[in-house]
Amino acid sequence: MTEKSYFWGGTTVGDASEAPYQHTAFQQFIRKMFCFDRSKAGVIRAYENELNCTNPSANTVVISTGAAVVDGVFYENTDNVSFTINTPVSSSRSDIIVLRKVWADQTVRLTKVTGSEGSVAPSLTQTDNDTWDIPLWTITITTGGSITLTDNRYFLTALSQIVPTAKGDIAVSSGSSGRFDILAAGNDAQKLIADSSQSVGLRYIDDDFSIPVIIGDGVLTISSGFKIWIQMPFDGEFESYYIAADTTGSIVIDIWKDTHANFPPTVADSITASAKPTLSSARTSYDTTLSGWTKTFNKGDWLLFNVDSASTVKLVTLSLLGRKIATS
Repeated sequence: MTEKSYFWGGTTVGDASEAPYQHTAFQQFIRKMFCFDRSKAGVIRAYENELNCTNPSANTVVISTGAAVVDGVFYENTDNVSFTINTPVSSSRSDIIVLRKVWADQTVRLTKVTGSEGSVAPSLTQTDNDTWDIPLWTITITTGGSITLTDNRYFLTALSQIVPTAKGDIAVSSGSSGRFDILAAGNDAQKLIADSSQSVGLRYIDDDFSIPVIIGDGVLTISSGFKIWIQMPFDGEFESYYIAADTTGSIVIDIWKDTHANFPPTVADSITASAKPTLSSARTSYDTTLSGWTKTFNKGDWLLFNVDSASTVKLVTLSLLGRKIATS
């Protein structure tokens, strides 16, 4: 038979001839649904305390509550389970805590497998129809009784375990343990970037922009009056400006803004209030406050740059910095 479906009622029609179903059929179903890697998977995410391990006192570790699927068999622990970790005599030792499925006993139980002093942690036992371990924790203890806990849990990846709590949240793998974490939605118009310093490898940042406005030809001293207009290709908000000039000098620049329908902007449309971009007997200047500015603009708006006054300088770059925003 190359095709099969189950479970069905009865025992004669179609694939119901597979019935009555044995426990192996149910285990196979659960294994294929949730345990894509039966050698490791896995602990059920966000259920009770996820079989977490603590070291509350010397020579004692405690596995807390949680649930798992071990090679197709559901397991649940509703109370703390303690293990004694004996201090080694001559060299550090690594023990492992596993969930062990035993066919003959028809049980899955937390089990401590004791390692050898001066050696690596013991291997898992994974023998079909006999004993099957999945890893939980490695406990390394020194001759002085100091204990280090290493998390070896591998979490199931069923979609039902991924529970975004707000619109825009996304589920992201946090690494090789099979755990999916929730990355909260960013603010409007932010962008998602890779960042290995974050637990999920991603984070949201502002989508920044820089608009360079070049005034002058580098030959003649800049005169007052209108110089250039620019149409904005996105919605945004100004956060700062920077000015650089070809030589020490002075310039005052006003910025007028209006919609495409009202082009061209006029002095009545100034967005800079009393904090106009200004260079005063210097080659550079900046302002990160923009006090009194009308900082936001919409896609399609026109900006007109007018020199109120200038002396000495022949070439000036005004750089407007900000971030993109969502206005609709």
